[in-house]
Amino acid sequence: MKIKPFVISIVLGIMAFVTLYIPANASAQGVELGDGVAIAAEVAAIDRTDRTLALMGPEGDVVAVEVGPQAG
Repeated sequence: MKIKPFVISIVLGIMAFVTLYIPANASAQGVELGDGVAIAAEVAAIDRTDRTLALMGPEGDVVAVEVGPQAG
């Protein structure tokens, strides 16, 4: 009967590995205040009066990001 715990531990290990290997949902809907986000983009435009920054992503889509007063 020593085979049963061994098989159960192997199955649980595989399940844990598969669960950790599945990537998280990449389509985040927003960011809470104080969270940090890392992105790869080119600066397309800077609007100093409205404090917005237009960033162009790798696929060519442009996103406007509001910049707080901490940015200087």
